[in-house]
Amino acid sequence: MAKLILTSSIKSRIFAALIAAGVGVPSAYVATELTVPSEGFLTHLHDDPVGKPTACIGHLIQGGEKAQKTYTEDQCITMFVTDWVKHEKLLDSVVKVPYRSGWMKGAVTDFTFNKGIGNVKSSTLLRNLNAGNYDAACFQLTKWIYGTVDGKKVVLKGLDIRAQAQYKYCMGDLPADYKTKMQQYTGG
Repeated sequence: MAKLILTSSIKSRIFAALIAAGVGVPSAYVATELTVPSEGFLTHLHDDPVGKPTACIGHLIQGGEKAQKTYTEDQCITMFVTDWVKHEKLLDSVVKVPYRSGWMKGAVTDFTFNKGIGNVKSSTLLRNLNAGNYDAACFQLTKWIYGTVDGKKVVLKGLDIRAQAQYKYCMGDLPADYKTKMQQYTGG
């Protein structure tokens, strides 16, 4: 089974569901434009790159959770929104200062979604953020690009691309087509 094609219609549904769940507009945009394409949208149970059972949009199947072989688009969107909100709350519980912007919150939530709250809690990124060193915190996003291949630590292209996008959002450097995409998502 292949990944779903992320049409503007699917992205609009994801964005709307995030907004309906109380996610801020910048964070919903980052989730829709960065997290979803990075994680992939697969409507079947599969193993992630490190062999963990995963469904839909990066949803890790937890112990005791009953996994299905296949999921509907609606089930996947609901699961993703629930996971995103959970990661925002976990992040908010360890961040002790205001975010510089909603874009920063979205970027760091994407990082949390990808790396897990345990890695966030022990990170230089969080130490810098809680010290109010916003630029240094954002820069730390670019350091999490390595994986182990054949026993060697190497830069993984997908992680590098994602980290560069996280950094730009964190710094408030929005893509040129941001306004156009927002109009598509909001019908404006």
